[in-house]
Amino acid sequence: MESPAEPAPASASPARRRIWRRRAALGAGIAAIALAGVWLAREPLTRAAIDHALANEGLPASYGLGAVGPDGITLDHVVIGDPRHPDFAAERIRVVIAYGLSGPGIGRIEVAGARLHGRYADGALHFGALDPLLKGSSGAAPALPGWALSLVDARARIDTPAGAIGVSAEGSGPLADGFSGSLGLVMPELRAGTCHIARTTFYGQVGTRKGRPALSGPLRLGTGACGAAQFGAGRVDLALGADAALAAFTINARAGLGTMHYGRDAALAGLSGEAGLRWDSARSVLAGRVTLDGRGAETPSARLGSARFDGIVEAHPAEGRFDLRGDLDAAGLVRGQAVAASLASAHTALAGTPLAPLLERMDTALRREEPGSRLAGSIGIHADGTGWRVAMPHVVWRGGHSGLPLARLDQMLLAGGDGHIPRVAGDFAMSGADLPHVSGHLTTGRPGSAAFAVTLPNYAAGDAQLAVPALAITQTADGSLGFSGAVALGGPFAGGRIEGLRVPIEGGLAGDGHLALWRRCVAASFTRLVAGSLDLAPARIGLCPVSGAIVRHGPAGLALGAASPGLALDGKAGASPLALKTGAVRLNWPGTSSAEAIDAVLGKGDGASRYRLAHATLDPPGTTGSVPGGGFSGGSIDLAGLPATAGAAAGTWRFDQGKLRVAGGTLVLHTDGLQSRWDLDGRSDVLRHDAVVVAAVLWRDFERGSDDSCVVVVRGAWR
Repeated sequence: MESPAEPAPASASPARRRIWRRRAALGAGIAAIALAGVWLAREPLTRAAIDHALANEGLPASYGLGAVGPDGITLDHVVIGDPRHPDFAAERIRVVIAYGLSGPGIGRIEVAGARLHGRYADGALHFGALDPLLKGSSGAAPALPGWALSLVDARARIDTPAGAIGVSAEGSGPLADGFSGSLGLVMPELRAGTCHIARTTFYGQVGTRKGRPALSGPLRLGTGACGAAQFGAGRVDLALGADAALAAFTINARAGLGTMHYGRDAALAGLSGEAGLRWDSARSVLAGRVTLDGRGAETPSARLGSARFDGIVEAHPAEGRFDLRGDLDAAGLVRGQAVAASLASAHTALAGTPLAPLLERMDTALRREEPGSRLAGSIGIHADGTGWRVAMPHVVWRGGHSGLPLARLDQMLLAGGDGHIPRVAGDFAMSGADLPHVSGHLTTGRPGSAAFAVTLPNYAAGDAQLAVPALAITQTADGSLGFSGAVALGGPFAGGRIEGLRVPIEGGLAGDGHLALWRRCVAASFTRLVAGSLDLAPARIGLCPVSGAIVRHGPAGLALGAASPGLALDGKAGASPLALKTGAVRLNWPGTSSAEAIDAVLGKGDGASRYRLAHATLDPPGTTGSVPGGGFSGGSIDLAGLPATAGAAAGTWRFDQGKLRVAGGTLVLHTDGLQSRWDLDGRSDVLRHDAVVVAAVLWRDFERGSDDSCVVVVRGAWR
């Protein structure tokens, strides 16, 4: 068989040449007929190829086949998924074929009027029938494809548990280098648990350069609330990028958020900040720098003009590890309304005690130093699967007036997360002009336990003084606190003064908030007590708890219960010596306090006068108005130089405006012909009668019978 490519010999006859020409023409005709057949069958072949590919991917789809040619294929009215509720639809998709040395390939994909519907659930995005296609099976490193993309009027809806997200996109250009377009996101409302945010939007520009995608634009947040917290609208300018392998991502953000409130207790006028972060997917690490600026912070305890944190963050989500460290700089730290109200209340409650001038001196110093004060230091936060800790190597609060340190924290560490009460360790100090110089050390022992040692050298204001030589506070794993130490106090007291008062401190604060002070018997002492003309010498007073502790505080309020077997005090009343003794003393708050067998001797020798009361009470607060008062019964008065004895059978008393006022009582004067220890206790029937009957009963029942006797009874109010 002759080859069609072999040329005819030069000596061939014309007939031979005509045969070759006919054969060539026939071959060309046959080739043309074959090509024409393929061209005429292109649409059925293309549709079969597309249907085969869709079947292999398991994609239920419908489409209309448009133009098919050597330059590309056009599909119209593409629908994937349920036709009634498609997962994807497009008015037109055109695939433009590019030819190169390696053969034909995709040069450009043009998509017009695309609509995509998906949902976010179980921590992943789902797009219905498209899910098998999007999962892919290649193990190659991800990268942007080399073909170009044209998007016109592309939109999507993503349903999430927090609300629906609308997406719009347009753009064109080579995906790997030179794509330029826009991306819009709209979330009409976000709801998650007790949190909600009004309309949130993002409109930005998207593009690629040398295989690296980038996205930038403003994220606008609507007003919202989360539980008791409320916040105003805000804006975050984002610039996101990735490397060519889509393995490392950069996040640059500049945020500005509006006013924030937490109930009625806390507020922040504004918060802004910047962040430059990088995500390394190979190492699963997010790291970078963060700067936060807050202004106008206010809580019941404190107000802060401004604060800045500048630090470095590093997070390892796969390991559950987080680290943040940086510097804190704040200005204008002042006391809040609750603290100011508490100090005002304390001023009122402590008026007339040595603590009042001390509190006034400290308050004046703080009011002078707070404006313009600065708080600066470093802080580090670490959290992992075992717990968390906050470290403050050095934090100083400096006064705005003097510039001197007012308070300081050194090597402070807080740690917790292991199911126990957070542990605390470090040193703290308070100082400054006209402020008490307090120093303390905190240490931790067993999990959840801690010990605090506090000292306060002598702090004085005028003639008032306060010192805490040593105070130890211990914390146990259940959160309860224990106190032990002593307080030394001296200064003005109730119109007089007290000197050298020393009171031991012992007690505890339970984890449920119940306070108990002096759970064992305690002895307080003073070197001198002056009240009006009364001047008492050094004394020691012992008290024992009645119901578990002398001072108790819980949901029912403050309660005091103490007992003493008796008091023994010596001193002077004016220029006269005074000796005072009592029997059992019972102190109750807010109940009734009482004292038995009160015996006071004023003067000495034959010139002494003696005052006795069988029983006296101090009524609960409010019973006698705003002044102290109570009742009494029994007793007698032996006045020097008076040949008679005065006795008080029963009555009420109150101490008002520096004067002792007695009402409803019975005053008895009698000569020594009447027994000195007469008693009408239990004889209320007698006391209900007028003075003549009372005098007659006393003369009848208590006359000695060996001397002349005379009884005078005065009924009513006397002072």
